[in-house]
Amino acid sequence: MPTDLNNTRNVRVGPLDTVGRVATELGRLYRVARRGELDKSEAAKLAFILTALRQCLEVSAVEDRLAALEEDRDPTPPRQS
Repeated sequence: MPTDLNNTRNVRVGPLDTVGRVATELGRLYRVARRGELDKSEAAKLAFILTALRQCLEVSAVEDRLAALEEDRDPTPPRQS
């Protein structure tokens, strides 16, 4: 019988601080729902949150890369001869 979110308080989830770890958790959630251990509507809610977290991590990584590129760029325009 599928459980609901109120009965999953003891489920251990590792850190979700990288896109890869979030993807791993999404895969775990998918398998749990497919086995019928978690109601599919509850799994969909968690998947939505995990997807939003993944998007935040991706945007944060792009922002970091952009900031690094902007720091490396020469702020003075080239001289014309």
